[in-house]
Amino acid sequence: MLTEIANNFLTTIIDGLEEAPYGIRWICKQIRSLTKRKYPDANDQVICTLIGGFFFLRFINPAIVTPKSYMLIDGQPAERPRRTLTYIAKMLQNLANKPSYAKEPYMSKLQPFIQANKDRVNKFMLDLCEVQDFYESLEMDNYVALSKKDLELSITLNEVYAM
Repeated sequence: MLTEIANNFLTTIIDGLEEAPYGIRWICKQIRSLTKRKYPDANDQVICTLIGGFFFLRFINPAIVTPKSYMLIDGQPAERPRRTLTYIAKMLQNLANKPSYAKEPYMSKLQPFIQANKDRVNKFMLDLCEVQDFYESLEMDNYVALSKKDLELSITLNEVYAM
């Protein structure tokens, strides 16, 4: 039952790729780029682990664990649903971190879920990084060019008094 719920969460996250905020996606792109630059031999799985660690830990899991804080629900969930949400967040974080072992005994039963979705999450992490560069996305080139010019404002004393 828990794996089914976690799978639904994962499917929703993956299907919502285009709704992920540009800033989060850009940071993921930078994580990938900087990792490749610093460690040219790093494979995609290692890079996806770093991206997933950031994306799930800082963006997805806080919303899952505290849905009221993100205005996803009106009230606090009851104890049992709150516990279920915590387990789902742990499962997704484990999926992102891709450990080869379970740190907690109860998590070992969930290893099949992690193994079954590893490739799916890796593809999602790589797709998450496919965004335009910062300046292209925000169409800042014109503003950057303007900011490099010396701007001068001329105003006469009469114009100051007229204000």
